[in-house]
Amino acid sequence: MSVGGNEADISRWRTHYAHYQNMLFFPHQPQDRLVQFQMVADALFFPMTKDSPIWWCTSPLKLFEYLATGVPVIGSAIGGAAEVISDCNAVTFDPEDASTLVQAVRWVMQNPDTARKRARLGLDAVERDFTWDMRARRILDFMDEAV
Repeated sequence: MSVGGNEADISRWRTHYAHYQNMLFFPHQPQDRLVQFQMVADALFFPMTKDSPIWWCTSPLKLFEYLATGVPVIGSAIGGAAEVISDCNAVTFDPEDASTLVQAVRWVMQNPDTARKRARLGLDAVERDFTWDMRARRILDFMDEAV
């Protein structure tokens, strides 16, 4: 299932994956509805690649939103995202090696209890280390040290 995107994107992906019977695509959703989709998922997919010019320094809000659901996250732990997820609180893969993504998905499917335990650690980390107040404090501390 994929949630988000405009009609042209959805049409393109539906065509691309037409040979799969279990692929569903939904347009952008209101935040409360999006959370409902996330909460019923078996896993949430967070792809980050080095194709993005800011891959090395970004940790997108989507990653924190995913961790806050308590649902297992399958993500690429590169750049700034590696400061947030690891194989302790998610299931990681190498975005430059597609076979590691396949392995990660299979691992989640074969180890649902352990995947949920990792997801719980991800939720704990968000609640403990990545609140807006904690993020703001780290930025202010960094700025104080720089000056």
